Amino acid sequence: MFPEPEPVSTAPSTPARRRGAIDAELLATLRRLVSQDRLRRTAAIRLLKERTGMNSRDARRFLDAL
Repeated sequence: MFPEPEPVSTAPSTPARRRGAIDAELLATLRRLVSQDRLRRTAAIRLLKERTGMNSRDARRFLDAL
């Protein structure tokens, strides 16, 4: 009467995205972008997300702390 268990996927699991470190070059770029205007701030958030794997909320909080 119990349902059949679902088969184990044969597809290879994708490796978890590693979070990158924030180096001096990235930090300087972020500071420069944030100090300019709102569009640059959006670009800084996107850059931070791509380079470190942060989510949007964490990226905004990080930039607010700069």
